[in-house]
Amino acid sequence: MTSSRGFRSRMRTGVPSSEADVSRMAFLRRRSGRPKARSGRAWSIQSWRRGVTTAVTTRWMQWRTGPYGEMAARLSAPVRRVVAPVTGLGWGVLAIALLAIHCWRVTGWTEFLAAGLAGLVCVVAAFVLSWWQGRMLVELSLQVSRVTVGESVAGQLSVERLGRDVLLPAAVEVPVGEGCGRFHLPAGRGVRTEDFTVLTQRRGVIAVGPARSVSGDPFGMVRREQQWSEMLEVCVHPRTVDLPSLDAGLIRDLEGRSTMDPSPADLDFHTVRPYVPADDRRHVHWKATAKSRSTGQSESLLVKQYYDTRRSHLGLIVDIDESHYGDADDVEMALEVAASLAVRARRDELDVTVVAGPQVIDAPVVGRLLDGFARIELGPSRMVDAVLASVALAPQLSLVVFVIGQESDQDDLRLALTVLPASVRAVVLRVHPQVPSGPTDFPGAVAMSLARTADLPRLVRGGGL
Repeated sequence: MTSSRGFRSRMRTGVPSSEADVSRMAFLRRRSGRPKARSGRAWSIQSWRRGVTTAVTTRWMQWRTGPYGEMAARLSAPVRRVVAPVTGLGWGVLAIALLAIHCWRVTGWTEFLAAGLAGLVCVVAAFVLSWWQGRMLVELSLQVSRVTVGESVAGQLSVERLGRDVLLPAAVEVPVGEGCGRFHLPAGRGVRTEDFTVLTQRRGVIAVGPARSVSGDPFGMVRREQQWSEMLEVCVHPRTVDLPSLDAGLIRDLEGRSTMDPSPADLDFHTVRPYVPADDRRHVHWKATAKSRSTGQSESLLVKQYYDTRRSHLGLIVDIDESHYGDADDVEMALEVAASLAVRARRDELDVTVVAGPQVIDAPVVGRLLDGFARIELGPSRMVDAVLASVALAPQLSLVVFVIGQESDQDDLRLALTVLPASVRAVVLRVHPQVPSGPTDFPGAVAMSLARTADLPRLVRGGGL
């Protein structure tokens, strides 16, 4: 029989000497590949730890939200306000100083005492410097609050330092979008004016301010901030192109446009019909009634029949799902196209409703209309939901333009077209930079492809809209 020691040596060398060794090595390999089962003791320890963690967390939350927790929060609020300006570096220096003092008490070495006292003096001095900034009168202003992509905005910061005490140098920060501008103020009282420029590269809303003063020590152990002004906003509008009047596809109307829907009272007279009970007698056509009775054609009264007239209302459905476009620039081009159509419609005195995903723009003024485009955030969207929202907001729609990407869902678009009322005219504008601008085919709507925003006036002039 093979000894266990000899078998282990052959296992290390990897050379079996008999069939029994081969079968035993295969058994051990299969056994080593199996996951080891946890013992009951390991499972009990893990369950105990999980239970203790859950119990401690639950008790802590109950105590924090209970009356004792609220009382502790109120009592510790002044302390938290005092220590809030201390940065991580400040807490680190304070901990090292306290540790050094403890080492001095244990060992008696004066070097530890000197290091600890030096750290405490630095933290206290940082606190004193952070409080010694005085009061300020800060005015933050912008030259304009609405610009187009690529334009810049001039701003001005005016700071007046008040107080009778000796004022140390200070700094004022003005957050601009994701960045921040920092202005240094000299020591002493007086008025300091600084000019700055806000650059715009993409559509959106840029937050400017609020201006805050920053004081503390040169090493950054204490940083105290105090706001002195309100936040301002710069709306960066998408680029628009000048379009010809939309009269090529819509009737310019001051009193409304005629439809094929009959109406008992309106401005567009259509014909006369016999009187039926509940008709308003003010609409009786007396001359036609007298002529009909004199000729013996009819003995009943004849009333006027009208066609319903409505104001032209343009609906814009914009697909803002970035995955339906080639890149982010194509999405911005779609928004530029929609903004150009909306501005032209407002100048033609047409009502406009824009739906871009969950966001709705319905503003009577061009400036506020473009502000809505600046606030549009990209995200998933379904055109069916957008159409339902636009019909609910504006039941009198006369023309709906879909601005979509090259990868937009065709089934979603077909379903959206079926939701539209039969009297609404539909136009599909597909943004596709690789396809030449011109008419395309899509069942149930007038379809066009657009490669550049500059080609939009040619499509409008050609009668596509």
